[in-house]
This record gives sequence, C-alpha cells and structure tokens, in this order.
Amino acid sequence: MITQKRLGIIGGLGSETSCSFCLSVNNKVRGLTGCQPDIVMENLPVSIEAETKIIRAELNEDHFNLLTKAVKRLNRAEVDFIVVPCNTVHTFLEQLRSISEVPILSIIEETVRECVKKSFKKVALLASTKTVKEELFLKELEKETIGLELPSLEDQLLVTEIILKILAGEA
Repeated sequence: MITQKRLGIIGGLGSETSCSFCLSVNNKVRGLTGCQPDIVMENLPVSIEAETKIIRAELNEDHFNLLTKAVKRLNRAEVDFIVVPCNTVHTFLEQLRSISEVPILSIIEETVRECVKKSFKKVALLASTKTVKEELFLKELEKETIGLELPSLEDQLLVTEIILKILAGEA
C-alpha cells in the first residue's frame, strides 16, 4: 500500500471552487499513483451574505475565527498540510500559519511559482476586490520581478459582480 500525505482543505469560501479543487487534486493523485488520495475537507458554514462581504473586501474577525477553527480541527485530524483554495482569505495566511502545527500552502505562492516556470514577464489578474486591494499577488510577483496588470476601478467593480453571480449560480 502506498503511504500518502493527508491533505486538509478549507472549503466553503466559494463552494464550487472548493469542490473543483478537491476533484482536481483527486484526479491528479489518482493519475499519478493509481490510488485514491487521503483528503479531509472542512467546508465552512459561510452564509451568502458573508461570502458577498468577503468578495467585496469586507473580511472581518468572524471570517478569521471560522478559518482558525478549521485550521485547528484539521490539525487534530492529523493532516500533513493544509490548502485554502480561496485567494481572498490569503489575507489571513500568515496568522493562520502561525497557529497551525502543519504547513499551510499558499495558492498565491504556487501560482507565482508556475509563472516563473513558464517565464512570464507580466500577468493580468481578475480577482475579488479584497485580493486586489491587499496586493496579495503583487507582493509575490514583485519578488520574482513579474509585472502585474490590474483592471481599472470600473472594470474591478464589474469583475466583483461577475464573481458574485458565479457564486450565486447565475452565470
């Protein structure tokens, strides 16, 4: 039997994204190993109202508390590492890493690694308002001297509305 790492996923912050990520990992691991991966998912009970606030850059202590509880539960579930497939809540990444007994991978850091591998010199970003305002990608891309193109303020508002429609199943 193959000894696998146990992956912890914090989902529910864009449930379609969480499920898609889980399925993608499942398919990749099965394809590489011929074995079902060991995945534990904490699907956070985030209301539509709270999800909208997150997308519109209104993260607050309640969101952080939900994430903190999920990290602690995943640590008790003896996962080897944790992933949060939501760019926006990476605002709290360093705080969450400081309370976790296991590494928490950053999808932003991993995305930038892929950009480096592909020798990108500049990338465009369509993301939630919070992700853009916090410069989450900019900070990582600058470390690798990769330029970042962002939407205008008007276009950013449109991107936010599109994200909300996708989450509501209207697009």
